[in-house]
Amino acid sequence: MSDFVKLKYSKKNIRRAGEILIKENIDDNMYNEALNKLSNWRASYMYPLHVIYQLLKRRTLKVDKKAIIAQRLKRTPSIINKLKRFPSMKLDRMQDIGGCRAIVSNIEQVYKLRDSIIKGFSNHNLKKEYDYIKQIKESGYMGIHLIYQFQNQNKKHFNTHLIEIQLRTKLQHAWATSVEILGTYYGESFKSSQGSKEILEFFKKVGLLFLIEESKKDVVSIDKLKNSIINDITSLDLITKLKAFSVTTKHFSEQNKQKGYSLLVLNPDEKIVEITFFKDNQIEEAVNKYLKLEKASEIENDNIVLVSTESINNLKKAYPNYFADSKLFIKSIEKILNIKF
Repeated sequence: MSDFVKLKYSKKNIRRAGEILIKENIDDNMYNEALNKLSNWRASYMYPLHVIYQLLKRRTLKVDKKAIIAQRLKRTPSIINKLKRFPSMKLDRMQDIGGCRAIVSNIEQVYKLRDSIIKGFSNHNLKKEYDYIKQIKESGYMGIHLIYQFQNQNKKHFNTHLIEIQLRTKLQHAWATSVEILGTYYGESFKSSQGSKEILEFFKKVGLLFLIEESKKDVVSIDKLKNSIINDITSLDLITKLKAFSVTTKHFSEQNKQKGYSLLVLNPDEKIVEITFFKDNQIEEAVNKYLKLEKASEIENDNIVLVSTESINNLKKAYPNYFADSKLFIKSIEKILNIKF
């Protein structure tokens, strides 16, 4: 197995690059040099991410044969925004630069998979666990996050890398990706709890609604919650906006069944998502293209990402926000509220 992309810089250099990227009025040459260092640091996660992804895939499919499993490298704007929002955070210690995700059918399977991972990933170190199902986030977000420190005696240069594993139900995934879709529509980072208070409050309520639906536990007054959500949808016209924000997909259909990496570029103005496919042995080319496109776009444009799934079909299911696909989210709300929008 290839080592993928190797790290060229010390962790001290990486930390300094993160500090430069969040400063105001930085010289362009310094800024671009810092971006290059960030890109190499991010790319060095490819190997440990691949290993963790393969372990996750095997265990996930034993729990749910219809599960969706994917991996991604965190987007540069997301990294910079996170460093700005959390001043004490350092780039070399960020725990979700490399991330993989498993989406299963229900909450019971989420916990079954969580137990299987903790039991079976003993070669790697579990550093942190966040259970946002038992303790739903203020935003309404749900899921379980496991932070693992990669370990390999033969490749010790990767042993400080942290990989985040996200476990979600399909309904939780529909909620999270619809937050991103509407954020793209409005040009706001709703996923980071930034933007319109009314829309953020709406998603918080829907998060509670979905939790009640899946857990069958009334954490709040359900009738009052339903009425409030209906009022929000009517006054904010959110369902109409979600339905209207559809995109055209540009990709090579003959590559649908090939494994590899996909670089997704969403242009919200033209409503087009372009997919560039890279084979497993083209990782360095993919990483370089990723950074080139990020540099060419506005740094606040968070609509470029390098991901890996088993097929284009799974890609759409794992990252419906890039395809503006909120059908499951809308259908679920309609079913729970017993209303048609």
